[in-house]
Amino acid sequence: MGGELSDAKRELQKYHGNEIPVSDAVSIVARVTSLRVHLLRVDEIPEALEHARQLITSEMVRQGPYNVKNEVVKASMEGWTDLTPEARSLVGTLWAEKTGVDLVVTTLDPVQPKEKILSLIANILEQKRRYPLGQTRTTPK
Repeated sequence: MGGELSDAKRELQKYHGNEIPVSDAVSIVARVTSLRVHLLRVDEIPEALEHARQLITSEMVRQGPYNVKNEVVKASMEGWTDLTPEARSLVGTLWAEKTGVDLVVTTLDPVQPKEKILSLIANILEQKRRYPLGQTRTTPK
């Protein structure tokens, strides 16, 4: 994990100041974590919202608190910016499952603090270390 985090720090240092454009951050996260990361585009929001709404109303979504799911069901394209981060995250999670990526970034901000990106990368790498994909846990006999 240390090598990947060092790589991320080096890449982030190429940008002046404490912030980085989100589109560049998405590329760095994808490269360093080996995940398929997608930045939700404005033109995708209506379809992503409708997809999430359909899954929630058909009771196919088990994760997430009721109030967050209710917020998504009532959401409109015009109200996207008013959604809570939790509601946007749920839409992103459901969109990721539909589009075949590992992570959908739904931020509204065009830039993000470098420290936040580094923290995201560290969390992803830790999760990958704890729960490697494609491996099953076995209990000792």
